Amino acid sequence: MFDPILERAREQTERGEPCALAIVVRYEAPISGKPGNKALILPDGTLHGWIGGGCTRPVVIREALRAMQDGRPRLVRITPEAAEVEVEGIVAYSMTCYSGGTLDVYIEPLLPPPQLLVLGRSAVAQALVRLGRTLRYRVLVAIPKRPPRCFRKPTFWCRRSPSTICR
Repeated sequence: MFDPILERAREQTERGEPCALAIVVRYEAPISGKPGNKALILPDGTLHGWIGGGCTRPVVIREALRAMQDGRPRLVRITPEAAEVEVEGIVAYSMTCYSGGTLDVYIEPLLPPPQLLVLGRSAVAQALVRLGRTLRYRVLVAIPKRPPRCFRKPTFWCRRSPSTICR
């Protein structure tokens, strides 16, 4: 089944750009968001999809941006009784709309894999490439055409004349 939100999330992470997926997992009526509603939040705060009305969106965007920053998923509860919510692992916000309902939204940051840049083709470089791929890093390999200056033969100036180079 084609899901445009999940497809957009895949494209975003393939480009190496972070995003967050928000999914409504529970509700208490009356409220507009229903379980299974989802949205994709981009780093600029743009929200694509549906997770509820105008009172839900700013809270979900704020927590999605935090999730992209710290890399940790979270469960957000938006409820009229936010002060009474003392459940470990739930971030509670007060419902500012008059609907009076409660909404639980799971937010998962989708971060691009870390990058590993390997220079050269030595045995150590080859081992790093294998290790990086095993750890699902994005591995980039650069093999210079000529060795960097620091790896060339040292050059010394002769005492005879400053224009003469000794090898």
